[in-house]
Amino acid sequence: MSNKLSIQDELTEFLLYNDGNGDIRVETYLHNETLWLSQVKIAQLFGVQVPAI
Repeated sequence: MSNKLSIQDELTEFLLYNDGNGDIRVETYLHNETLWLSQVKIAQLFGVQVPAI
């Protein structure tokens, strides 16, 4: 059983971004022109703790 989010749609794309140093990796899901991030990834992106999200 997988713990990964799975959106079953032909238009779904998985995107992976790394900063220049490879220190931050943000996993995103694009679905119907909406970008989805987990709370953990949003917290990492903005440099805050998860409860702030």
